[in-house]
Order: sequence, then structure tokens, then C-alpha cells
Amino acid sequence: MKYLRKSIIAILIFVIITSCLGFFQTNQAFALSLLAPKNFSVRVYQDYNKLTWENSKNPNVVTYTVIERSVDNGEFRQLTLLGGSRESYNDYSVSNGHVYTYRLQTIHKQTVKSPYTPEVEVVSLYPTNFRIVNTFPDHVDLEWEYPLLPVKREPNYHILIERRESNISSWDEIAELPVTETNFRDDTIDPDTRYYYRIRIRYDKNNHSKYIPSTSGRSTYTGYPLTTPLWGYSETQSSIRLMWDIPDSFEGNIILERKNASGDFITLYKSRGTSYLDTGRSPGETYTYRLCMQSKNGQKSEYTEEVHITAEPVPVPSDLSVKAINSDKILLAWTHQHDNETGFEIWRKGEGRWELLSTVPKNSDSFMDGSALHGQSYTYKVRAKRGDYCYSNFSQSQTVINEYPGDPGPILAFTNGSILYMYSNDKAPEDIKYTLEFRTSINSRWSEIKSVQNNVLMANMRFYKDSEYYFRIRADLGNLSSVGPELHFFGSAPERPLNLEAPVTGYNRVTLRWLDQTDKEDRYDIYRTINGVRKLIGSVDKDTEVFIDNHPITGENAYYEVIARNLAGASPAAGISAKIPKIIIFQDLEQYEWAYDAIYNLQGIGALDIIQNENFYPQNIITRGQVVHMILKSFNIGHDTTGLFPPTDITPNHIYYKDMITAINLGLIHPDSEGRVYPNKAAARKDIIFLLAGALGNLGYRLNPYGTEYIEIFNDYWQIPPEDIKIVSSFVGDGIISGKAGQVLDLNSNATILEAVVFIYRTLLKYKIN
Repeated sequence: MKYLRKSIIAILIFVIITSCLGFFQTNQAFALSLLAPKNFSVRVYQDYNKLTWENSKNPNVVTYTVIERSVDNGEFRQLTLLGGSRESYNDYSVSNGHVYTYRLQTIHKQTVKSPYTPEVEVVSLYPTNFRIVNTFPDHVDLEWEYPLLPVKREPNYHILIERRESNISSWDEIAELPVTETNFRDDTIDPDTRYYYRIRIRYDKNNHSKYIPSTSGRSTYTGYPLTTPLWGYSETQSSIRLMWDIPDSFEGNIILERKNASGDFITLYKSRGTSYLDTGRSPGETYTYRLCMQSKNGQKSEYTEEVHITAEPVPVPSDLSVKAINSDKILLAWTHQHDNETGFEIWRKGEGRWELLSTVPKNSDSFMDGSALHGQSYTYKVRAKRGDYCYSNFSQSQTVINEYPGDPGPILAFTNGSILYMYSNDKAPEDIKYTLEFRTSINSRWSEIKSVQNNVLMANMRFYKDSEYYFRIRADLGNLSSVGPELHFFGSAPERPLNLEAPVTGYNRVTLRWLDQTDKEDRYDIYRTINGVRKLIGSVDKDTEVFIDNHPITGENAYYEVIARNLAGASPAAGISAKIPKIIIFQDLEQYEWAYDAIYNLQGIGALDIIQNENFYPQNIITRGQVVHMILKSFNIGHDTTGLFPPTDITPNHIYYKDMITAINLGLIHPDSEGRVYPNKAAARKDIIFLLAGALGNLGYRLNPYGTEYIEIFNDYWQIPPEDIKIVSSFVGDGIISGKAGQVLDLNSNATILEAVVFIYRTLLKYKIN
């Protein structure tokens, strides 16, 4: 009994320990947390997909990696189970034309599982049925196919096309195409050449499919081009002359064939000549011929069109002439002394081969080719035709270059005494004739003086004081001509310029203006004399009436002269003295250093001559007359005081009379209903920007466009009239005018001298004027 009790106690202890152990292990399983693999990726190869990952650090337990796969967006199924130490797997159970999605999971004893990795999708795809579908002398067409994907995808793969010639071992990549392409035309080939082609797909930077169809590729022989037509005529009643046109570089054979009575073609001729006489023909019978070209490698071209010729002679046309009438018309003319023809064929050869251009009816003796291209060389020939298949031989061919000659350039000329000497600028090019022409008035006919070819044109002519001539050089190439610029020559010197003035004088700019009263001048020369030293400082073209000296000598007394010149001599000088001002350093600008550039640049160009002392008075209100004066001088706009109705509130004695009248004539300001322009009235900020807008328009500048968002930020935006918004937006957007305290533009407030100067200077800078 005592022994039984001990046995029962031992059994109970064993059960209790076993239960506790199981409970401990269960709780351990619940407590265990596994991490999924990381950095999971899949790389596509043609025959398999390579999966790689990194195992995460998990507790000291035995783990496995489960790989699951979905095919074409189907359900995920377990692909394999790997030991926990593995970090790669090759999936060879893939096939072309499917979408595969993979995910991984770490497990322990089938009960503890990590989360899944992010899914990775790849497309197994490569081309099939690669073939060469067409081969021509100038291109090869390639095609291939892909299996249809059950799930629509466009992977970022590329097709690489490689090519090599038969006698070269290395391959060249000739194209890279998106995977969506299924054909390619190779037009970089040579004729009569064997080429090998192969393709492969590039999955990523260093990963490609195998070569398709194989590493050796697929070959084709490019065709040999047919470069000549076939033509012929009956030399006698029993012989027919067949002719063709081949280049001297041709190294193969011409194969000429004639159709026999059974409809089969037999070879008549195989050699490198340019014609063949087929004898023994029956008079009046019609025969059919064709021709192909065979390369030295034995490659044949396509055949010409079949040519039908009747054994019946026809007289040949003669005296063919070809003339280019203008850049797109060429006139052909010929002679034919017989009247038994039914028409004529006109053939032409440009950069390619001979072609039938047109057929004209009997008794024709000319033809106008209106399809010629400028700059092209053409060769023509004509033959007579009778009925359907009776032909004459061709006339002798004639070539014409349908191109105008180049501009012969200006005439170089000088005078010595009463003789005018003239030269062409260059020697006349080969095949081009230079002719010197003249006339005595703008409406008279041109007359020829002298012509040269392949040489410099030189000529001279005596002239008198009342002589007036127009000269030019004409260049002739065949029947096409071009002319150089005209030289208008006068036998006497031009008249002196009138009313020379210096309306703008600054230490950085002096503007000279005068009245051009002559048509004789070729140019104006401008001289400046300082301290007895006279210097040519510039020249301007004929009909010019303004010159700007951008480098005056500060503080000096300068004497300017303007002289009109031509080949016959110089006019008397028009002169004017100008005191070049010194720079004035204003004493009241310490607080306005930010405006120094504007102030001293406008002073330098003479726009601040209204200020003659060392105080600038930056906050003084500026008048309308002063603003107009400063803008005209800053923009270098000359005075124009013409007009029938001057303003009612300004007289010619007013200091700004010329400025205000000029502004009216230019449309910068407009008198009110009573004819007043208010020259002494304070100018508003708005007045200045509208005057600037008018000055820009007068000089041909368009305002820079900006949206209303540039002015809507100001609190007084609503006060701007709709018709003014575009102009105000432009000046605000360009940064020419800025806001004032309180975030307002305050356009109707009186403007200060400083504001006017800054607005003007910013406008000059923005539009790059002066």
C-alpha cells in the first residue's frame, strides 16, 4: 500500500511537470515574433527569374523562408520552402509572356510566421519569330513577335538590334527600340552586300536575353540597284539598236533579254557595254526587250519595264537647245525636217537616272519644263515617235544648270581728276560672266560697258560736274542673271548739311543733328576739334541726320564738323561748338545712395540740364514740362515743332515749348478740350509712366506683358481704370515703378524729381536703350 501510494505520487508529479512544460513552450511560441526578409528583389533573365533578399536577425530558433508566387495576377501559391540561411533562389519554372509576382515570409515550425515582404512583380518577355521580311538595294525590313501578355503591361525593356557584314567579325548595335516595337527598317546599308542581323532584349543595365535567333544571327543579301532604263530604236528595217546608261564605275554585267514567240525571255547580251544591235529582225514586226544589271558578285537587279520596239526607222530630231528661263522653267527647242511623226518624247536626267518627262504632239518644236528645281543640273534629249512603238534615235543631249549666279557684289570705285575707275570686288567665277552696266536716270534702260569671264572686271569712264550715273555689275550663268548693288555716282561733290545743332550735351554723350539737303552723298564724316587737334570720330550712311558722340571729353570746349562725301569730293563743313559739361557732384543725396546710378547716368547723357547747381533737390515736385524734356533727351528723340494748332497755354518763348510741341506731334501727350497741355503743372506718377510708354512705342518697343496679379497686391488697385491696367501692370512687373508706404501705388500723387529720374533710368535699362 505504501509502495502504491509512492507510485501514484510519482505519476502525478510527472503529469504536472509535463503539463507545465507544454504550457511554457506554448507561451514561448506566443511570445516569439519573427521579422520578414528585407531588401527583396527579383531580376529577370530569359530562362529564369533570380530572387535575392537579406534574412533579418531573428531569435535563436530554426526558421525557414517561404516563397509564394502569383502568375498573371492569380492567387498566390507556395513555390518553395528554403532553409533560413538561404538568401537567393532561381525560379526556372517561368515561361515567355507571363507576369510573375513574388513575396516572401519567414516561418518557425509552421506556427510562427513573419509578415510578408512587399510584393515584387516582373514580366518574363523576349521576342520570338525574328525574321527578315524584305530586302532591297537601299533598305532591309526586320520583324519579330511577342507572346500576348494575359495582363496588360509595358515593361521598361529595350530591343537591341545588331548587324555585321559578312567579311567583318564584329557586330555593331544599329538601333535601340522600346519593347513595344515589333519592326525596324535598316536604311543604312550598301547594295550588293551580305548582312547578318540578330536581336536581344535588355532587361536592365547589365542584363540581357540571349541572342535571337542565335549568336550567329540571320543573313540576307541586299539587292543590286537598277540604275538605268532601257530604250531603243530601229536603225534599219531589219535591225534594232538597244541602249542603256551605266556609270564608268560599274564592274558587273548588263543582261539584255528578248521575248521569243513562246513568251519566254532569251538572253541576247551579257557584258559591260552601253548598247547592242539586234539584227535579223523582220520589217514591221514589234519586239519586246528587258534588261537587268548583275553585280560582280553575281547579284541581279530587278528588270526594267518591258520595252516594245517596232522594226521601222524614224528620222531623228536635231539642233536641240536648252535654256533656263527662270529658276523653275527650262525651255527646250529642236528641229525636225519631217512630218511623218506622231509625237515627240522628252527625256530628262537629274541626279538620278534617265526618265521620260513628257510626250508632245506632232509638229511640236519646243517644250517648257516647269518642274525643274532651282540649283539642280539637268540633261535633256528628245526623240521622235510614230505610232505606238516606232522610235527615232535620240537627239544629242544638252545640259543646263538651273541656278542663278551668286551676287557679284558691290562696285569698287575711285576718281582721279575727271576719270572714274571701277572694279569688281572679286574675279568672275568659272562659267560666269560679269558685265558692267550703266544708265543715266532711274527710268532709263541699262546699257552695257564691258564684260569679262574668269577675271576681275575693270573699267573707267570720263565724267563732268553735271554727270549722274547708275552703275551695277550683272552676273550671267547661261540665261539666268543676278545683279549686285547699284552705285549712284554724281560728278560733283554733295551740298553742305544744314541746321547743325547739338540738342543733347552731357559728359557721357553729345548728340548732333542736321538737315540732309542732298541726294549726292555716300556718307557723312564727323570731326571733333579740341585744343586745335582735329580728329575723325565717326561716319554715318547717306540720308542719316543724327550722330552720337559717346566719348566726349569732359569739361572741354569741342568744335564738331559734319561733312558730306561722295566719289567726286566733299561738301563744305557744317560746324558747331559745344561745351562738354563736367560732372556735378550733388551735395544733398546722402540719403539716396541707392539712386546714384540713375542720377549720374542721366546727368552723363545730358538729360539733367535743368539742374545747374550742386543741389539736386530730390523731393521737389517735377512739372510736366520738365518730365517731357528729360524723357526726350534720355531717349535721344529730336524736336519736331511742326503743327498748325499750338497749345493755348504755352508760347514759343516757354523754356519747354519745343519739348511739349514734339510730345504732342509724337502722341505722347494730348491737349484737353480747350487746347491746354499744362507744362507748369505738377506731373503725377501716372503721367510719367504713360509718357515713358509713349516714348517706347515711338521707338518701336512693345511693352513687356504681365498679368494683373502684379498690381492686385496693392490696396489701391481698384482705383486704376480698366484701360490703364495693361500699361501699369507692365511697369510694375518690370520693376520700373514700385509701391509706396501703405502698400499703394498712389499713381495720382505728385511725382518728385527723384522718382522721375529713377523711373526713366529703369526704363532705359529694362529695354536696353542707349
